[in-house]
Amino acid sequence: MTNSGESDYWTSVEFSRSRTAILDLELVLIAVGLETRIQRSFLGWRLYTPATQSQTARRHLRLYKLENQEKTIPDTNPFEIEKGTLGVIGYLAVIWCFFVADGALGSYLTRAGALYAVSIQDGAWWSAVTALTLHDGIGHIVSNSVFGGLMALIAGRYFGSGFAWLLILLAATIANVVNGYLRPDDFAAIGASTANFASLGLVAGYVGRHRQIGFTSVKVYLAPMVGAFAILVFIGFGGARVDTLGHALGLFVGIGVGLLIARMNMRWLGRTGQYLAISIVVLVLLASWALALN
Repeated sequence: MTNSGESDYWTSVEFSRSRTAILDLELVLIAVGLETRIQRSFLGWRLYTPATQSQTARRHLRLYKLENQEKTIPDTNPFEIEKGTLGVIGYLAVIWCFFVADGALGSYLTRAGALYAVSIQDGAWWSAVTALTLHDGIGHIVSNSVFGGLMALIAGRYFGSGFAWLLILLAATIANVVNGYLRPDDFAAIGASTANFASLGLVAGYVGRHRQIGFTSVKVYLAPMVGAFAILVFIGFGGARVDTLGHALGLFVGIGVGLLIARMNMRWLGRTGQYLAISIVVLVLLASWALALN
């Protein structure tokens, strides 16, 4: 690295958060005989050259990036949009607030917001939403907190917390409505497990479709969905009070939604899109409960 010249003689030609990356770029310029300097900045590292060499430096860096971009194997895995923690916090806050409130009100919310097959068949679609926020006992809500929190975390990373929960709510609501139509009139259910399996299916369908883009093997394409089905069999079946059909419907509707949106660039939504999505989720929850309590 050459350090000749005054500080105002040098021009920044590249920035990177990674010191290793900026050193690699510096070597490119040194190899073509240009003077260089790197300096630590507030957010990363900057590469400098003398002002008279800056245009030449930028041209060589551009050619280097284009050349290496062509050699890079495309990443067929879904992009990580965010850490997903906000979606987990929001999910846990909703189900636990309703659990505490329902206990304080003597199960009044459960009576008003449970999914009743006869109500669904009469057009009360909102109970397909309100039922997702209710739980019967501490064991029920703890199990859904653990499994649902994990799935919310994963889905949030792929889709962003706001859009993930919009998709999960859509898939789970469809699954609950279908479940209501397939059940006898005296059937009733509550719990977020349908949403949790919808989240599992959503991720499996999305990841599987992306794997198909990069690979031709059907086994590679189906692997995430087969894995999701195995989880369904392992924890979603069994028990007299377990809504097996609701779990299965949540998974399969989620897979369908994941496959449908697999070509969508999640980064296109941006922060505004994520805020809009979570606002829709909140409005749907509020409107559904307003109808249920009316």
